[in-house]
Amino acid sequence: MTELPREWVRTTLAEIAVEAQPGFASGKHNSFGSGILHLRPMNITRDGRMDVSDARYVDDLTDRRVINGDLLFNNTNSPALVGKTALVAGLQAACAYSNHMTRLRPPRGVDAVFLARQMHWLWSRGYFQSVLNNHVNQASVATKKLLDTPIVLPPYEEQRRIVAKMEELFSHLDAGAGAIKKGHALVHRLDRLTTELAVRNRLTFVPMAEEVGASSEEDALINIVGRSAAPDPLELPAGWKFVSLEELVSYGRKAAYGVLVPGPHTPDGVPIVRVGDLENGSVNTNGLKRIDSDISNRYPRTVLSGGELLISLVGTIGRVALAPNSTAGANVARAIGVFPLNEEVVDPRWVLTVLQSETYRRLLEGAANEVARKTLNLADARKCRIPLPPRELQGELVNEVYRRRAETSRLSSAATRIEIRTDHLRAVVLAAAFAGRLSERDPTDTPAAEYLERIRAQRSAASTPRRGRRPKSQTTRNQAEAVQETLL
Repeated sequence: MTELPREWVRTTLAEIAVEAQPGFASGKHNSFGSGILHLRPMNITRDGRMDVSDARYVDDLTDRRVINGDLLFNNTNSPALVGKTALVAGLQAACAYSNHMTRLRPPRGVDAVFLARQMHWLWSRGYFQSVLNNHVNQASVATKKLLDTPIVLPPYEEQRRIVAKMEELFSHLDAGAGAIKKGHALVHRLDRLTTELAVRNRLTFVPMAEEVGASSEEDALINIVGRSAAPDPLELPAGWKFVSLEELVSYGRKAAYGVLVPGPHTPDGVPIVRVGDLENGSVNTNGLKRIDSDISNRYPRTVLSGGELLISLVGTIGRVALAPNSTAGANVARAIGVFPLNEEVVDPRWVLTVLQSETYRRLLEGAANEVARKTLNLADARKCRIPLPPRELQGELVNEVYRRRAETSRLSSAATRIEIRTDHLRAVVLAAAFAGRLSERDPTDTPAAEYLERIRAQRSAASTPRRGRRPKSQTTRNQAEAVQETLL
């Protein structure tokens, strides 16, 4: 156990007289602002902040309210999320809160921000997973167990200094996190623009630096995507032409749907590719379902040999991939269309690149029909018109796209590593804060032990028997009110 500064104490929420009040359930709520704001577990983020962007309102006449300066503790959720805690701040008026939340109201002498940060830190370290009760599909922490939560308590003046230092350090980390988020958005946008530029034969004219520096989504290429889902407005370069997917299929073969009813998993059967297996332009072959070979044999046109273009036609429309050679002999599900492309006419990677563009993703989605599930007919997919450059240029454009994608992938990975480092630094700051390493001692501070003695004395005085009997609930209320009046 970490040794604390001499002026600090180890205590519990109950010992320092934190008031705990569970919320109430409400099956009737609305999102258009009728009634009172009703806070729920999803309004507490994983980084311990309040987020009311997804607000719900209820009609309620109870007195269970949360106000600025309170803490909200998520008492019921999945085991991993029970214990999320946030300081309530920025509310325009008192709010209601769910029965999956517990309002914690710290007494005078305990800084609310300090306590909120410490509670959320305990959650991030897994403390509440060690004390929760598991139920069917969820877990919870009872109020009594919550009040037994062990915390550290410095002198009140030092709590304020620690909070100020934490806020200073976190403001720097937040600024860095914001810059990383913008970087991720730019990398994603650059990846989209790369594909769109390739479709328009502009890759050799627009350097990556200029693409990254583009001011906003008002970029001309993005405007083209936004105005029309159809590719016809594209002005094809000289020597290019539009060709339907059907015209690009190998001679003697046809595009086809996959297996209609695959049946149960057969361990020694034929692998079958489903929509969820199409990832990043290829097929994730880990854990492919297998079907009986007799069922697969009924669909010989969709047995893969490697290199075929696969398009999802049901549910998630327009997810595309090229079947790797390792899928040779496998079949595909009914929700996937198989296009065996003629490699003498077209580089399959070029077709894949075109269909991965935002322009063509919207085109395929727009051609789909809404039935029980969104469905793109194979006949409509066959008619999809692809801009086709000369065969040699196809390879050059695709190679440039892949080179740029490798670069954006490297940038994205670097940003992710920085995000992980930022999260680690937050944890380091919190650990230092609650071990007494983030602030200096001040001999004029009132030791936390004296504060605890005052609470014990007031609690003892409040529980002294008096003449006459009062209802138990009234006596308990008087004790709580007396403790809440604790002086610094």
